[in-house]
Amino acid sequence: MDFSKVSNDSVGIDEHRFSESNGTSSSNNSLTAVVMDPLAVALKLTSCSIIGTLSIIGNILVIFVVFRVARMKTTTFYLIVNMSFSDILFTLISMPPFMLAVLGHGLVFGGKAGTFICKFVNPSSFGLMASSVLTMTAIALDRFLAIKHPLQAMMGTRMLKGIIISIWAASLIVSLPLVFSYELKEEKNFYYCEEKWSSSDTDNNLASRVYTIVLFIIIYCVPFLSMAILYYSLAHHLWCKKIPNNFHPIQRYLIICRRRVVRMLVAVLFCFIVCWLPLQVVTFSAYFQEDIQISPNVIFAVEMLIRANGAINPFLYLIFSRTFRQAAIKAFRFCFKRHEFASSQNDNKRKASSFLTIVANNNRMGSLKAVKKQETPI
Repeated sequence: MDFSKVSNDSVGIDEHRFSESNGTSSSNNSLTAVVMDPLAVALKLTSCSIIGTLSIIGNILVIFVVFRVARMKTTTFYLIVNMSFSDILFTLISMPPFMLAVLGHGLVFGGKAGTFICKFVNPSSFGLMASSVLTMTAIALDRFLAIKHPLQAMMGTRMLKGIIISIWAASLIVSLPLVFSYELKEEKNFYYCEEKWSSSDTDNNLASRVYTIVLFIIIYCVPFLSMAILYYSLAHHLWCKKIPNNFHPIQRYLIICRRRVVRMLVAVLFCFIVCWLPLQVVTFSAYFQEDIQISPNVIFAVEMLIRANGAINPFLYLIFSRTFRQAAIKAFRFCFKRHEFASSQNDNKRKASSFLTIVANNNRMGSLKAVKKQETPI
């Protein structure tokens, strides 16, 4: 569905839909439709600043660690880096207009600049959300292939690049209709965006709802159903099957690593669902129950929750991944003592080399190349 459509009129995420569904004028600010309490506004702006800062710094740290630490350079963490890029861009694009909405401001100017913001901010925010969903689906597929078919279905560099390019291309495609449907409007010196699919109000509302439902199925239902099936299969494979007593200690260690990976990725998926589901409920309620009245504070809460998702993910990596915690500590040390960081990097490489040598010498462990490419250290 059009997941990003409940806030202030065109200051960030397509907000005019909600105000019309609420029975208010499209030029009203749904976040500040009531008399603003200065203390409440200050608290909201402070929370926006904290969430935005944590999201940007945390995801930059994820990207820095993955590219600096050799052990983190796996397909899973490269895809996580792609999701971190999406979270950073989403924060930079959606947070400033959202804070303007809290202050009671929409688009404060017209002309070409206002038109560009109108056609860029709303669609790109939704496209970046789609990018995150598709990236999580790719991660689930990568783990499924790596664990269930480690030798037959390795994801190489070329395939990884193709998947990432496809993710961004698909995200662009699903957001393009919004680029063409948005128009900049002016009412009593107040500029706002309006979604215009047709000159007829009936056809316009119908087209908007059809677009929302189709995208809800394609970008929300299908990916999450696929991830649920993949992770259920992995959970059954890793937890329900008893480990034979004759398994080599290295084989047992790999199973433990795989369990940690799946546990972390399921936590990331669960967090995403929790952060985005309330907005889906509010949006559908606004679309299909014309007489519903939703509090501005509720709107702020659900909008704030989707922006908090990008700030939460780096903490999940720190909580569930011991390797990421160690790498993050080393990254901080690198900022102050570069030679110590380089030394620790060499130590990690030597340890990884020793580990892979043991695996290679064990005939039951399969291909050294497969283990090196497919196993994600957690």
